[in-house]
Amino acid sequence: MTSPSRDEQQSPNSVQSGELHNEREAALKLGLSVATLRRRRRRRQPPAWVKLGSRVLYRQKDLDAFVEANLVRPSSGGSQQ
Repeated sequence: MTSPSRDEQQSPNSVQSGELHNEREAALKLGLSVATLRRRRRRRQPPAWVKLGSRVLYRQKDLDAFVEANLVRPSSGGSQQ
Protein backbone atom coordinates (compact mmCIF):
# COMPACT_ATOMS: atom_id res chain seq x y z
CA MET A 1 0.00 0.00 0.00
CA THR A 2 1.40 3.40 -0.94
CA SER A 3 0.95 6.53 1.11
CA PRO A 4 -0.20 9.81 -0.46
CA SER A 5 2.52 12.08 -1.79
CA ARG A 6 3.48 15.17 0.15
CA ASP A 7 1.58 17.35 -2.36
CA GLU A 8 -1.57 15.24 -1.96
CA GLN A 9 -1.37 15.47 1.85
CA GLN A 10 -0.97 19.25 1.92
CA SER A 11 -3.21 20.32 -0.95
CA PRO A 12 -5.85 22.72 0.44
CA ASN A 13 -8.20 22.02 -2.46
CA SER A 14 -8.44 18.24 -2.32
CA VAL A 15 -10.76 15.94 -0.46
CA GLN A 16 -11.30 12.19 -0.53
CA SER A 17 -14.34 12.46 -2.80
CA GLY A 18 -12.44 14.46 -5.44
CA GLU A 19 -10.67 17.65 -6.29
CA LEU A 20 -12.10 21.02 -5.27
CA HIS A 21 -11.97 24.12 -7.46
CA ASN A 22 -12.46 27.76 -6.53
CA GLU A 23 -15.08 29.71 -8.47
CA ARG A 24 -12.55 31.10 -10.96
CA GLU A 25 -11.25 27.61 -11.78
CA ALA A 26 -14.78 26.19 -11.98
CA ALA A 27 -15.90 28.99 -14.30
CA LEU A 28 -12.90 28.36 -16.54
CA LYS A 29 -13.56 24.60 -16.65
CA LEU A 30 -17.23 25.16 -17.54
CA GLY A 31 -16.67 28.02 -19.99
CA LEU A 32 -18.83 30.33 -17.87
CA SER A 33 -18.08 33.63 -16.19
CA VAL A 34 -17.58 33.91 -12.45
CA ALA A 35 -20.59 36.25 -12.44
CA THR A 36 -22.74 33.50 -13.98
CA LEU A 37 -21.68 31.01 -11.30
CA ARG A 38 -22.43 33.59 -8.59
CA ARG A 39 -25.87 34.31 -10.10
CA ARG A 40 -26.64 30.58 -10.26
CA ARG A 41 -25.62 30.20 -6.58
CA ARG A 42 -27.90 33.10 -5.57
CA ARG A 43 -30.75 31.35 -7.39
CA ARG A 44 -29.72 28.02 -5.80
CA GLN A 45 -29.19 26.47 -9.25
CA PRO A 46 -26.62 23.84 -10.22
CA PRO A 47 -23.79 23.14 -10.21
CA ALA A 48 -23.68 22.19 -6.53
CA TRP A 49 -21.05 23.95 -4.41
CA VAL A 50 -19.28 23.56 -1.09
CA LYS A 51 -19.11 26.41 1.41
CA LEU A 52 -16.14 26.22 3.79
CA GLY A 53 -16.10 29.34 5.94
CA SER A 54 -16.13 32.18 3.45
CA ARG A 55 -14.73 30.02 0.64
CA VAL A 56 -16.92 28.74 -2.17
CA LEU A 57 -15.59 25.61 -3.82
CA TYR A 58 -16.84 23.22 -6.48
CA ARG A 59 -16.19 19.48 -6.52
CA GLN A 60 -14.99 18.08 -9.82
CA LYS A 61 -17.72 15.42 -9.75
CA ASP A 62 -20.39 18.14 -9.42
CA LEU A 63 -18.95 20.06 -12.38
CA ASP A 64 -18.95 16.82 -14.39
CA ALA A 65 -22.57 16.10 -13.37
CA PHE A 66 -23.57 19.64 -14.39
CA VAL A 67 -22.05 19.19 -17.84
CA GLU A 68 -23.68 15.77 -18.23
CA ALA A 69 -27.09 17.13 -17.16
CA ASN A 70 -26.82 19.82 -19.86
CA LEU A 71 -25.81 17.47 -22.64
CA VAL A 72 -27.96 17.89 -25.75
CA ARG A 73 -28.18 14.84 -27.96
CA PRO A 74 -29.30 15.45 -31.54
CA SER A 75 -32.14 13.32 -32.80
CA SER A 76 -31.07 10.37 -34.91
CA GLY A 77 -33.67 11.04 -37.61
CA GLY A 78 -32.29 14.40 -38.72
CA SER A 79 -34.49 17.15 -40.09
CA GLN A 80 -37.16 16.31 -42.60
CA GLN A 81 -38.36 18.89 -45.11
